[in-house]
Amino acid sequence: MSVAAAFAVLAGLIAVSLALAAVLARTRGRGRVVRPSRAGSLPELPIADAELGDTATFVQFGMQSCAPCRATARRIQAFAAENSGVRHIEFDISQHPDLASKLKIVSAPTTFLLDSHGNIRVRISGLPHPDELVHHVESLAPANDTNQPGAVDVHA
Repeated sequence: MSVAAAFAVLAGLIAVSLALAAVLARTRGRGRVVRPSRAGSLPELPIADAELGDTATFVQFGMQSCAPCRATARRIQAFAAENSGVRHIEFDISQHPDLASKLKIVSAPTTFLLDSHGNIRVRISGLPHPDELVHHVESLAPANDTNQPGAVDVHA
């Protein structure tokens, strides 16, 4: 292989890597709606009904040593403080490895958005974008809350 061909291959690999990094950066922090038919069975979360928000509850899984986890906690706590009916609950996955395994959490932070009935509606990996928080909580407003049949109830 000539030097020119080697540089062309290297340049191509760099371009593909940069494109992939850009795609991943755009998807980090974006919520993914959990469809009832694809949610599967989830373990019971140690959350009392009294802890659920009237509109929404963010359940965050992270670690104390994780900087993005701390930033996520601050962002969601501030959002919850500004929005009545919204709660934030944190779990340290190092203290709850069984939950992390059952929920297929492979990166921290991972946050689930529950509706007022405790049904998981959205899964967010990474630091959530502020507009995503607004969008997903607005979609759970009482007028839109249908308590869809088949939605996963974390208390079941």
